[in-house]
Amino acid sequence: MARGQDGSHFAAHCPGGQAGLRGSFSQAHPSRCERPWGVVKPKGMAREQSVNALLPVEAELQKERASALRRTGEKLEKALAALEGAERELLMARGPARVVRLERYRVLRKEAELQRWYLMVQREACGIRNNRELDLVYPMPPLVRE
Repeated sequence: MARGQDGSHFAAHCPGGQAGLRGSFSQAHPSRCERPWGVVKPKGMAREQSVNALLPVEAELQKERASALRRTGEKLEKALAALEGAERELLMARGPARVVRLERYRVLRKEAELQRWYLMVQREACGIRNNRELDLVYPMPPLVRE
């Protein structure tokens, strides 16, 4: 390990020899020091190479976000289709069967609302903040009362 004039590791890296050992921190660590505390920042091409090295990783993350968005949209479509079927059955049912179907409808509606919320979260994770389009693409049927 390199040592400065006084034998310290820090003094070996500062151009002033023992300048790194005297005075306050601002004096002890002048801006002319080449390697402050062992931190090396990439310069020029090294910085560009490190940025370019992240591009494939970022592309892979974007693919995964898009895939998760697609899967969440498919789950919502299935939940809405099941809800629509339950609504048809509920409207045709009479008597005690209606009570059972109404409970099933409520459970499926809560599931559809949850899937819709998941889709909104996924869209926000992808940077899509405007969720008005969801009402057009995935409309929620009106709530059926008893």
